[in-house]
Amino acid sequence: MSTLCRNFCFFDTDSQTVTVHTSITMNRIFTHRTKQLLNSPNTSTLIFLNWEFPRAALELIWNRVGIHICADGAANRLAKDPHQTVTLLPDYIHGDLDSIHSDVKTSMESNGVHVSQNKGQDSTDLDKCLELVQKVADSNLNLHSNSKSDTNSKTNSQHDNQTEKHIRTDSNVLVLGAFGGRLDHEMANLNSAVRWSKSNKAGPIVSPLTLLSEHSIAYVLAPGTHNIYPDLSLEGPTCGLIPLGETCESITTTGLKWNLNQSKLEFGGLVSTSNAMKEGVEKITVETSHHVLWTTHINWQRYEKCLHTKEKLVLSSL
Repeated sequence: MSTLCRNFCFFDTDSQTVTVHTSITMNRIFTHRTKQLLNSPNTSTLIFLNWEFPRAALELIWNRVGIHICADGAANRLAKDPHQTVTLLPDYIHGDLDSIHSDVKTSMESNGVHVSQNKGQDSTDLDKCLELVQKVADSNLNLHSNSKSDTNSKTNSQHDNQTEKHIRTDSNVLVLGAFGGRLDHEMANLNSAVRWSKSNKAGPIVSPLTLLSEHSIAYVLAPGTHNIYPDLSLEGPTCGLIPLGETCESITTTGLKWNLNQSKLEFGGLVSTSNAMKEGVEKITVETSHHVLWTTHINWQRYEKCLHTKEKLVLSSL
């Protein structure tokens, strides 16, 4: 049996080997675990788009991912947010650079942030950042290669560990600020997610993006069977399954309040919005014939409270 984990490679449970498949068929099994998505400091990439996102949630996620990329004007939000409690420096600022403030650009560059420009007008900020992610994945770029100095062996060892973390981009890509602004921007982000999930040129990253906003988490489900393990401290109960760009001829679910049974989803017909996960559900399954969007409601304040409670329990046990 082959399963697709959220590290975006197929894992053969019989031979214990990893191989990348370029085609997706209905007999493929995918696994999605929200807790791993938001807590993979060595194998996740964060793309911060230029739209509102709760600062507390941003700071919470920041240290739980490996690579940080700001899409152009998002750097302004990062640097000038009145609610910031810590200074956050991305590894990259990338885009056409028509929105970033000159003082922010200068400050970021002086602090070692790599600023790069893509003037293309036929791609969105998200597309440009995804191209950068792909470039890093394909060439194993060292994001800190310009930080050369004659340091002692201990410092060099620390730098090597940091390099190893940054080149492991064959995993989760989290897009923050994907929803909540202009409708055309939101639709463009969804289009990027669909194209990325269908792309065979994505190298080691052949799985959908995870799109996050203040109120929602969403990702594209490719044709096949999906085992979804939600994090109930963050998600739900509201959820939805939405066809994207094509009719979904057949979709079957378990674990939802209103399950679908070989149902047809299409705009102008049935769209499964305002559905709900069953109370206390541990696993949701979705078997789909075509690409659909899976989305759940999220509560960052509840999530932060749960994390702090767990940290206190750990400290009290020491």
